[in-house]
Amino acid sequence: MMLTDPVNINFQCQPADPLGREHVIGKLRFLPEEVELSWRLKGNVFTGGKSEMNSIILPYGCLLYTSPSPRDRG
Repeated sequence: MMLTDPVNINFQCQPADPLGREHVIGKLRFLPEEVELSWRLKGNVFTGGKSEMNSIILPYGCLLYTSPSPRDRG
């Protein structure tokens, strides 16, 4: 069986400060021809809400390798 549906991975980068600034949320979409990386700052009381979604398209030829992080290995 061949997988034809895109694989989507949602991610979050937690803020480094207790006020929640620079909290990033995003998605990686593995499409048949390319990988789409989309992200935005989550926003908080001080910034007045969500920022605009940013996206970049990465052809598979631009990716060198992937590997799980050490904490995901069990």
